[in-house]
Amino acid sequence: MAMEQGEGGMEGAISRSDDIRPAIESNHDSEKESSQTPEARFASSSEDEKRIRQRILSLLYLRRLHQPDSPGVAVKDLETLLACRREPLAFSLWYLRSKSLVATAGNGLYEITAEGVSLADGTEV
Repeated sequence: MAMEQGEGGMEGAISRSDDIRPAIESNHDSEKESSQTPEARFASSSEDEKRIRQRILSLLYLRRLHQPDSPGVAVKDLETLLACRREPLAFSLWYLRSKSLVATAGNGLYEITAEGVSLADGTEV
């Protein structure tokens, strides 16, 4: 999940990058969901959740790279920038914290860790 930064700052990079394009929106068609088997719904939601985690890491990576003195991002800002509801975001943040890929600063903002940077940019230093 390598990062690229283009013109327009962090938000511009996010909107142009296929890796971190919004994956979750609550626009699922109820007919489509009701016609899927439980296994298909789980597989779909599991893939969506993985994309949310990738997008969180990408965003926090770019923030740390371009604003090293203030690398933290609030949950509300993550919701807005990722176009993601709080519930799936909360699960993803819990998972990333549990894996030590992100951490919360004393002010409650989320920051990427060195382990998270290694995963995000594909290095194992």
